[in-house]
Amino acid sequence: MEDYHDGVKRGVLLTLYAVGTIRMEGIKTMKVIGRPNNNQQNTVSDSAPEVFDAVSSLWIQEKNRLQSSAEMEDFPYSAVIKLTDGCNLICGYCYISGGDYAQKMSIDTLMEVVSQMSCYAEPELVLYLHGGEPLLCFSTISEMVARLQSQQSQKPIRLRLQTNGTLITAEHAQFFRREKIAVGISLDGYEELHNVWRHYRNGKGSFADVWRGISILKDHNVDFGVLVVVTKANIKYLNEILDFFKDNSIYSVCMNPLIPRGRGGGIERNAQVTSEEYFNAMKAVVDWLINYNRTADKENTMKERNIKWLVRHLTTLKRDYMCFRSPCGAGTSTLSFDINGDFYVCDDFCRDARFKIGNIFDGDIRDMVRNSPAVKRVKQRNVMRIPKCSKCNWKLICCGGCSGLAFYTYNSLSRESPLCGYFKRMIPYLIELFNEHKVDPSLLT
Repeated sequence: MEDYHDGVKRGVLLTLYAVGTIRMEGIKTMKVIGRPNNNQQNTVSDSAPEVFDAVSSLWIQEKNRLQSSAEMEDFPYSAVIKLTDGCNLICGYCYISGGDYAQKMSIDTLMEVVSQMSCYAEPELVLYLHGGEPLLCFSTISEMVARLQSQQSQKPIRLRLQTNGTLITAEHAQFFRREKIAVGISLDGYEELHNVWRHYRNGKGSFADVWRGISILKDHNVDFGVLVVVTKANIKYLNEILDFFKDNSIYSVCMNPLIPRGRGGGIERNAQVTSEEYFNAMKAVVDWLINYNRTADKENTMKERNIKWLVRHLTTLKRDYMCFRSPCGAGTSTLSFDINGDFYVCDDFCRDARFKIGNIFDGDIRDMVRNSPAVKRVKQRNVMRIPKCSKCNWKLICCGGCSGLAFYTYNSLSRESPLCGYFKRMIPYLIELFNEHKVDPSLLT
């Protein structure tokens, strides 16, 4: 996406690979100024949503060339692995109710998962080590890495670990650094905000221990980012949280709304934010990011994952992020494995029998995925099939939102995202920023 200047007007160019180049002249006018194998110009003039509806119809006409990555993928390339359902914390909104149990995945089960997944995942296999708290199983992680190194697999395997951060030691950090394991830390803001929901069984907040763990990662130059669960407790303070992160050199951020499942399902009225609340907060986040990134050094720019992918959807036809496609990547880009080898279409659906595919020891995993009613069911959640989405001008930008968030809010895969109102306001706001105010989209991506 880039500015153009023709001596009269300034606007924005969106290069749509199967449609052509779209020129936005103000928020109300758009021209298709070049199409593949066709020099004829097409003009559409009306309100922005209707313009995008016209563009959407062009996209749909080219559906064979623009079929989603999910439909083209032969087999999922990533796996979320529940190494344990035990946890030293008992966070009030945990979607998997971590800490209520204390089972662990055996090394044999883990290696069977890795073995079968690596046979089919292309071009590489990405393993997300989850829990509960995965560092309770550090010996299992170490054993897996040692076995993989001894086997000298030809398939590249990348490791990611999501932790609450309280148990991190120098030994862990050295291991992460040596084995190139990227780490995600759950951190809901500064101490007063973080401790509202993220605490020990005795009620003591976990912030101090998380912060100690983050300091250890920094000392050992470990690549890490933070995940903020957005609830009513911190929704009004997201910009203050960004200030806090900036002041402490934390630049990779994801701000995800609470999923009303597990313990999170029991507190949703007290914790789940509305679409309007999320928009107002994230609009301020967008403004904060633009203002900060304009003057920040390149290595210190801050990005928020959800905003980043939404902007990419506005500026390109690529739909690379599995959680931001239609249909989403559940069962086609990712799988989730429970401690006993049962596996599901996505981590958001883990331990929900309605979305179970099978067990890793039941046979060939590719055959099970291909023949799974659960996978077929989730793949049916397409913006063209969701009644409210099918009539929406922005459907090919938001792609219907998270399937798990929609399902556990409405108990239906045929419903729009509960953040629908957020998308309907955020997308036009971003267009206005890029077009009317000449904001460089790269400040957000």
